[in-house]
Amino acid sequence: MTFTAEHVEGSGFAARRVRAHLDPRGEGRLDLRLESVEAQGRSWRDAAVLCEPILMHGTRVGCERGVLDLGERVPFRFSYDVQSDAVDAELLPVAGERWHIAGQPAGGAWTGRVRVEEGSLVRLAPWLPPTELVLTAGRVSGTVDVAMSPQGGVGTDGDLAFSGLSFSDASGLHAAEKLVGAVKFAVEKTDGVVRYRANVDWNAGELFWQPLYLKGGHALLAEGSLDASRIAIDAGRVRLKEVGEVAFSASWDRKSGRLVTSAGGGAALDIQKAYDEIAKPLLANTVAAEMRTAGTADFGWRFGEDALQAFYLNLHGASFEDRKQRFGLFDLNAAIPWDRAGPTQAQVAMAGAEILRLPIGRVEVPIELRGFLARIAKVEVPLLDGNLRMLDFVARRESDAWEWQFAGGITPISVEALTRTVGVHVMYGTLSAVVPKVRYQSSTVAVEGALLFQIFDGTVVVNGLSLVDPLGRIPVLNAELDARNLDLDLVTRTFAFGSITGRIDATVTGLELANWQPVKFDAWVGSSPGSYPKRISQRAVENIAALGGGSAAAAMQRTALRFFDEFGYRRIGWRCKLKNGVCEMDGITPKDGGYVIVEGGGIPAVSVMGYNRAVDWQELITRLARVTREGSAPIIQ
Repeated sequence: MTFTAEHVEGSGFAARRVRAHLDPRGEGRLDLRLESVEAQGRSWRDAAVLCEPILMHGTRVGCERGVLDLGERVPFRFSYDVQSDAVDAELLPVAGERWHIAGQPAGGAWTGRVRVEEGSLVRLAPWLPPTELVLTAGRVSGTVDVAMSPQGGVGTDGDLAFSGLSFSDASGLHAAEKLVGAVKFAVEKTDGVVRYRANVDWNAGELFWQPLYLKGGHALLAEGSLDASRIAIDAGRVRLKEVGEVAFSASWDRKSGRLVTSAGGGAALDIQKAYDEIAKPLLANTVAAEMRTAGTADFGWRFGEDALQAFYLNLHGASFEDRKQRFGLFDLNAAIPWDRAGPTQAQVAMAGAEILRLPIGRVEVPIELRGFLARIAKVEVPLLDGNLRMLDFVARRESDAWEWQFAGGITPISVEALTRTVGVHVMYGTLSAVVPKVRYQSSTVAVEGALLFQIFDGTVVVNGLSLVDPLGRIPVLNAELDARNLDLDLVTRTFAFGSITGRIDATVTGLELANWQPVKFDAWVGSSPGSYPKRISQRAVENIAALGGGSAAAAMQRTALRFFDEFGYRRIGWRCKLKNGVCEMDGITPKDGGYVIVEGGGIPAVSVMGYNRAVDWQELITRLARVTREGSAPIIQ
């Protein structure tokens, strides 16, 4: 018996040029051929179903040994009870892989079960909803139960385990390798509303979801509902391996994709694990990209009306230390509640801190919060043997960016202790300062007014100080400096340059540092006006002469015997204008094709000449390092 049809259509199914041949002789044989088949958005050509023998027993008909050919030959068996409408089918694609489907009516409803053993997820992928992710490997085992009521309701329960799951997208920014885990879910649809509950355990494998890279050991539990207008997670919980649990709820508008409401929080979360696993990739290319962390944290939030409504953060014994030793915060404890609707009071305390190797003592900071405005009336920060005082600190958010300002000062700090701590040449004296208003805006820290420092028994005034991108890879600093009446003995003693007594003024205009290295400036250093002792040691004379380039670049005149340890001078003056990596040098006055750096005076007296007008900046720095370390032989005339 042969049956043919040019075209066959059904719900989600279409076939062309169908030919079915049934031979009842012997055990019976069915040969079904289809020139083309379309189902669930997929299409095949030259499909075939072969069945031999044919099962016909009582009210049951079916196939005991069949082959489904859709480009791949898949053995199957099938039976159907014409009286009870019960269906039982099984696909056996390869050894060890089994897909079993059974279903039947029950009390006006219909129930079915799919049981899978080592099913290929790659084989299943074409039947799943379309996505940019491409499954490349994986196996699944477990059961899925389906129940449909006469009123049109549908319920589905599943308990599945997966292994070796791998996928990626075309960009390579989302990929997984050898994921192992389990999924339990229940879905019920009635009257256009879908209610669901899902539990996902991810036990092993690796996941890259730009910029995050995670390994297994996490879990997700969520239950909620969705309808034509809305998706809701009424109760959710994420368990992060070695970090802790975060509970949450949320709802989205399906049409716009907009987050409507959200709330949640977590307690006693491990800061170190959270930083290593989650925060670190997000902080790449920032100053916080490489840190050592410790402690625990509690946090929570409430979102609604298109804005964050409330937030809290508690820190317990937290530490954040930059591996490049630029900063560190130690034993930080904080309680920071924030509410858009009204004022709150926060409290932050830490046992100590470190900024550019400068140790800071215990600090307690009360903070008044009012919306996106934070205010600190006064705080004292212990710094070495002095204090850094901050007054009237105010931070606010304007146009989706933060800005802040404060005033303050520095009580006297030992310069010797300061320089030893930061690892530069040891200096002497004390440092104090008056800090006018400091403002941060548009990624720039700027001082409004002049900074006044007391150092080397003189004064240093800094104007136009600004720091662009202070937390970036290459911060840029600009400033103007004016120093008056500095004690030369304290300055020269610092650098083992040789002894010079007297007073000196210095002016630096157009100073620009990039990544803390000089790029541009115009500097003049000269004797201060007034009457005071002016003596210079032989070593200082030799070193000043050596900076001019040795015997080819500098000359020294002595008006006394070469064996004197020190000499008198009338004036000292030197200029360096740095531009494009070259220092253009000058002195007090031109003379004999060069310029005077030290003008002799007194008995015995000495003068030092310079002849190099342009010197490579790095070469000049090298000479300075050499003469302060080894000295240099003078030229005697």
